[in-house]
Amino acid sequence: MKKYLLIFFIIIFKIYPHDLEHATKKEGNCIVVELYFSDNTKFSYEEYEIYYENEDAIFQTGRTDALGRVVFCPDRAGSWMVKVFSQDGHGAILKIQTDQISEPSKNHFFGKVNQILLGILLILSIFGVIRYFYFGRIKK
Repeated sequence: MKKYLLIFFIIIFKIYPHDLEHATKKEGNCIVVELYFSDNTKFSYEEYEIYYENEDAIFQTGRTDALGRVVFCPDRAGSWMVKVFSQDGHGAILKIQTDQISEPSKNHFFGKVNQILLGILLILSIFGVIRYFYFGRIKK
């Protein structure tokens, strides 16, 4: 059992640093989207496309800069889709509301840790309930 638990944690900690996170802020009339992995390495020189929501025409395309940033100046307020992707399959589709960005917003590390822990606890509780009803109570 300990062997399987060890393998489980190794897999989680190998996969987790590959999670692509972002921070969004507004500077003047422009939007800055900073992209990075969970281990704080930048998503540098990767391709992106920007669309106004529900439109097929590309508003802007290019590559992220050395700091992993995408900067665009929208011509109208509303919802924008930023698609970022790399050659090795990493990427994300971000939905950005330009009229709701006032202070820098950032995905936090502890939010992801809480999601992982909640998932583990949910799985363990499901198996606990199944064990309780299938095997019954433990009698002393």
